[in-house]
Amino acid sequence: MDTRRSLILFAVVIIFLFMMVFIMDALTSQKKFTIQRRADQSGSIDLLLSADKTTVAEGENATLSIKLKSPESFASQGYVVGLHFDKNTLELKEIAYQVGNAIEGLSDTNSTLSAANGKGYIKLYAETPNGTGTIFQKDQETLIVNLRFTVKKVQKTQILVGNVVPAGAYKIQTTQELVPFSIKTSSVVINPGTDTTPTMGAAGKLAVYLKLKFQGINSRPSSEWNSLPVKLTLIDPAGQKYVSSGVFIASEQGIWNGHMDFTAPVGTAYKLYVKGGKHLQKKVCDISPTESQPASYHCEGGSITLQAGDNSFDFSHIVLLGGDLPLPEQDGIVNAYDLSAVRNNLGKKVDAGLKAMDVNMDGIIDTQDYSLIISAMSLRYDEED
Repeated sequence: MDTRRSLILFAVVIIFLFMMVFIMDALTSQKKFTIQRRADQSGSIDLLLSADKTTVAEGENATLSIKLKSPESFASQGYVVGLHFDKNTLELKEIAYQVGNAIEGLSDTNSTLSAANGKGYIKLYAETPNGTGTIFQKDQETLIVNLRFTVKKVQKTQILVGNVVPAGAYKIQTTQELVPFSIKTSSVVINPGTDTTPTMGAAGKLAVYLKLKFQGINSRPSSEWNSLPVKLTLIDPAGQKYVSSGVFIASEQGIWNGHMDFTAPVGTAYKLYVKGGKHLQKKVCDISPTESQPASYHCEGGSITLQAGDNSFDFSHIVLLGGDLPLPEQDGIVNAYDLSAVRNNLGKKVDAGLKAMDVNMDGIIDTQDYSLIISAMSLRYDEED
């Protein structure tokens, strides 16, 4: 009997000790969590851009420096920055990481310069491969990356922080969560005093033929659904708009072909705004735009030349996001109204009354259409000037 009581008492003591350890661990974790939240809220990290010179002749180089500055000292495991630049006026020649190592497969490096120059966008993902990270001292500007560009054409141009990737730093004391940068210098202008006057001619008849790619449509729809209205807006260097529409037909590979007719001046430096019948509007500044991820292409100044007669451009290497449904008219935004229209008709076969909700144009309203709208809600609005 005494032995049995001793065993019971021993078991009770063990259970009690385990409970105490659990309670202390919970309290400690709560304390750590509170400290992390306070550290996260104590101040933002400033992102600063600067160039060693801003007046640069053709063929000469300019170096862009990216620096971080924090109101408190912190240890960082890495950082993320994306930058846009005009590939027609600048060529990226070198990426020199000063803090951290480029993350293979995510970050641009000197081995991916051609890809970055092809799309006019630079992705900088870097990490410090040790447990302590990089220490950024309070109120000190720390150089993290140098980018060397060669000027291809002397013209006012800018390098600016993009929104394709969420710019920020990973603080070690905040369980690797990304702390967004406060972007103090969003862009650097090269050759600010060299605005050129675009060449413009008299207004005349011209046609614009386009190849387009719409999100979620990877093959030719059945003949009864194989047509899509597309609106095209031309904006000349003076800001004048010219609008026309056309009906597009898909090829077997899901590439949509069509054209619009305009009466507009021939000339340079046009921007084109393309809007599909169920899609968000996309701004295009280049004759052959490309992107590495869907909807990652963005541009600033126009560089498209329009001539009298026919003008053909291949925009099929960028994706137009679906979701701005004609209910009965498009309103330039993807929102809960579009989403609920699809959700309320899930599983239904498409007829004339439900055609607007069939985003991928496969003849049925299903979860694929729903998912396409969900993904487009990250951008939500038509691209405008």
